[in-house]
Amino acid sequence: MSKLLARIPRPAAKPATPFGPDSIEVGPRALRVGEGWCRSFAITGYPREVGRGWLEPLCAHPGRLDVALHVGPIPPEVAAERLRRQLARLESGRRADAAKGRLADPDVEVAADDARELAAGLARGEQKLFRVALVLTVHARDEKTLDAECARVRALCASMLLDARAATWRSSPKT
Repeated sequence: MSKLLARIPRPAAKPATPFGPDSIEVGPRALRVGEGWCRSFAITGYPREVGRGWLEPLCAHPGRLDVALHVGPIPPEVAAERLRRQLARLESGRRADAAKGRLADPDVEVAADDARELAAGLARGEQKLFRVALVLTVHARDEKTLDAECARVRALCASMLLDARAATWRSSPKT
C-alpha cells in the first residue's frame, strides 16, 4: 500500500493568494485599487427624521457602492454638555439676528426646540444620543466612469436630504 501512494504524483503546492489588490495608488480625491478606481464620501448632513428603510435607495443602487454605517452611544454626561453648548450657540445666534433686525430663521427655531426637547428627555433618562457616521465608497473601472458614478450617487444623496462631502487625502507634516 505504501508503494502505491509513493507512485501517485502529488499536485504542486499553489502559491498563497493575496488578501488584497495587487497595488494601491493614493490620489487626493480617489484611489486606484488594482485595476479599478474608488472615491469615498462622508455624509455630514442628515434629514431631521428618518424612517424604516431610509438607507434602501443607497443599498439598492445599481452600481458598485459600499455603504458603511457606524453607530455608537454617547455617554449621557457628554451628550448633556454638547446639547447645552449647542443650545447656547443657537440662542446666541437667534439673539444676534433679532438685535440686527433680521427675520427669525425657521431652521434655527426648529433646531433650538429640538435641542431643548432632547436635553429634557436626556435629563429624565427617557432618551439617549448616538454618534452616527455614514461613509459611501463608489467603485468604477476608470476615472471617467468614476466621475459619472459619483455624480449619480451625490444626486441620490441629495434626493434623500443627505449632504455628501468627498473625502480627500492630505499628508500631514511631521512633527
